[in-house]
Amino acid sequence: MRIRPTLRSTTALSLAMLGAPLWAQQPAKPAAEQEEGKPQEIVVTALRRSESLQRVPAAVSAITAEQLSKAGIQSLGDVSTRTPSFVIGQQGPASPDMSIRGIGSTDRDAGSDRSVVVFLDEVYAGRAGGIPPDLFDLERVEVLRGPQGTLYGKNAVGGAVNLISRKPTHKASASGELTVGTDSLVEAKGAAGGSLAENLAGRLAFSSKSRGPMYENRFLNAESDNYKLNAVRGQLRWTPSDAWDVTLSADQSRDKVDGISTFVNPKTDALLAIGFDPGSDGFISYNNVLGFMDREISGVHLRVEREFNAGTLTALTGWRSLDLAETRDLAGVPLRPIAAGIRGFESTQIMTEQSTSVSQELRFTSKRRGSWSYITGVYYQQEDTDRVEERKRQLNTAVSRPVFTQGAQTTSHAVFGQATWQANPAMAITVGGRYTRDERDFALKVTNPFGLASLSPATQLFDVTANQSWSAFTPKATVDLTLAPDAMGYLTVGRGFKSGGFQGLAATAAAARTPFNPEFATSHELGLKSRWLNRRLTLNASAFMTDFTDLQFRQRILTIPNDQASAIVVVANAGTARIKGAEVEAGWAPSKWQNYTLAYSYLDTLITSFNATPGVANVNGLELARSPRHTVNAAVDLSMPVGAYVLGGRVDYRYRSSFWFEPSTDLALFERGYGLVDARVSLAAAGSKWSVELWGRNLTDQRYRTFAQAIGFATAGVSAATSRTGDPRTVGVTLRWSM
Repeated sequence: MRIRPTLRSTTALSLAMLGAPLWAQQPAKPAAEQEEGKPQEIVVTALRRSESLQRVPAAVSAITAEQLSKAGIQSLGDVSTRTPSFVIGQQGPASPDMSIRGIGSTDRDAGSDRSVVVFLDEVYAGRAGGIPPDLFDLERVEVLRGPQGTLYGKNAVGGAVNLISRKPTHKASASGELTVGTDSLVEAKGAAGGSLAENLAGRLAFSSKSRGPMYENRFLNAESDNYKLNAVRGQLRWTPSDAWDVTLSADQSRDKVDGISTFVNPKTDALLAIGFDPGSDGFISYNNVLGFMDREISGVHLRVEREFNAGTLTALTGWRSLDLAETRDLAGVPLRPIAAGIRGFESTQIMTEQSTSVSQELRFTSKRRGSWSYITGVYYQQEDTDRVEERKRQLNTAVSRPVFTQGAQTTSHAVFGQATWQANPAMAITVGGRYTRDERDFALKVTNPFGLASLSPATQLFDVTANQSWSAFTPKATVDLTLAPDAMGYLTVGRGFKSGGFQGLAATAAAARTPFNPEFATSHELGLKSRWLNRRLTLNASAFMTDFTDLQFRQRILTIPNDQASAIVVVANAGTARIKGAEVEAGWAPSKWQNYTLAYSYLDTLITSFNATPGVANVNGLELARSPRHTVNAAVDLSMPVGAYVLGGRVDYRYRSSFWFEPSTDLALFERGYGLVDARVSLAAAGSKWSVELWGRNLTDQRYRTFAQAIGFATAGVSAATSRTGDPRTVGVTLRWSM
């Protein structure tokens, strides 16, 4: 149901990459002037101005285009395993569950938002299904950890991810690659760009991918989870003078999955009692339907920059669109005909979603004048989402099939500013804040088009509308100190918030009208960024403590007592939590032929108070979801000349300690620690445009889950859970060419 616009619509030690304050910055040397073998300077825009990563007083991880290629990073899931405190689960291709430093969410109803925000070329991509499925032709990826309320706005309560595409230049360039691998994997990528006129440059890039079936459905006797993707991005850049820089970009992607499979574990006596033995193979399912996903994402962005003597005025206009259809089995327990009727449990979701978002940001970034510099701006966004969910449920012979028609229009206004004062040659103080006001119009209608006796998981038919607004001020203050020519420390206190919302699958009209409130995170962070051994060794770290209040907690409740088929997940403000942790990122490049990297994070989360409601387990004293105590990523990247060729090799090891998919004591939602090993070997003629690479991912064929949700059928307090398995071992070869 489309809602029409109304007139109202209008504290941490970071041994990671730290650097000197703005006054001490020196321009990065051109590549040709860099000393042989030394890592090149990485320039980021994490704080909305271009500066060296090592001089940004914040916990930021940056992965360059070269690093993306060498590590075989193709998705945000791959990025998360190389970034401290960043975890992504995957219910399905269009359902990523992102968490940074223990703060995340799995909400995807029309009336709710996410806790980690993704930006494509600084344009907000809010819906879970609207995140680009493939990372191609990017200049870099930036991950900001911790609340980012001042410069990034609402919903960046856990952190923010910036995807920065390659920009057009007047220099002619072209590249391409072709990959084939196991499971019938075929990938092709390419890009070309250059001068189109005296002041006009363009760039066009594409990505295409197909992969064969991953699951075997033994209930339906079919293979499933074939994947296909096609994506394209085009850009025009007009520079009529030194003062103007105008970039227009458009992107579109279409991906499909034939089958979205899950498996059930652990095996419980309650499952065996209905004649179902799920086995132990994570790629064998017994889903009642194969399911599918069909998604189209589109976007148009216009960026206009005008240089003045005092600084740069930037106008950023964005339009994003999502069209998604998905059907999947939410339980994975098969229905089995028997003489007296039908036994088993089916819970099928049939969903469509259309969402559009229009945003406008206008900001001014000053040059340093005396001891001062600043950023100030205004922001506007309107997002319209229509989502229809049909829930087909059957327990034995009882059947229900209600339809939840959701509509939401969210309008957001914000004004923000941040100023830096160079107090003395060794110390800079930055203070900023953002005031945000959100207004959400929401509609939910529950219908019974099939005329069945049960409405489960709803308990009544209704058609309601509601409206609520929220406002918040999110300040930030940072003190950074130059400790040595290549070492900087910082202390930051910042606040972020996630907007309030409405239940998309409310059981009653009263529940549909009742909003839940925003959640807030206040973080204290102490960091260090340093380089040693003539800048060949980079050592960055952060330590932090976060107070999490008005926690939006997903609660599984039974709308009908003792009836598992009536289970519904709702969101409520359920209490407070505290988060403590530390992160380290290190890189050592002793020569041009060797590069060693290590990233480690320690995370300690605790729910300190919980407002328990009837029928909901009290999780006070438990850990937050998707918060492993330890994560490690280590990589060795070596190369050497062999005659007229260059031989390269890389090994990545990624480890994640045990964690819970939800705050719980139910062992079905507990995931044991696991490690993954990737490796690559490449060969290229010295100075050649061609290279060939043999690679393998998850070489030990480790079985691990990316998602788990309890579905009942408990034995001795342990439920069965519907789960999804991470990708198995994959081996392939890639041929690359560039000019």
